[in-house]
Amino acid sequence: MPLLIIGLAVFAVVMSVSSARQAVRAAMPVETVVWAQLEDDVLRLGSGRRQSEIAYGTFQSMRVGRDAVLLKVRGTSAATAIPRALLSDADIATLRSRIS
Repeated sequence: MPLLIIGLAVFAVVMSVSSARQAVRAAMPVETVVWAQLEDDVLRLGSGRRQSEIAYGTFQSMRVGRDAVLLKVRGTSAATAIPRALLSDADIATLRSRIS
């Protein structure tokens, strides 16, 4: 039984990472100009001709991975994924302080 639980946990983690990577690729296709900008009270994201402004208060937490930064939306199981390459280490520290 413990092996089954460990197997299910590993499967859940692998599927979460795979889903996050797929979401980033779908929202930001190859050869599309993608950008992120941290402002005083909002995070601005853009891809191609699309642009979004999201208040920092929208996010409950963040997780930084090798390929993406995942921002968990407060009160839901949804998350926003941003390619890690768009944010410097200083940007991540700033983002962390504004979400906390």
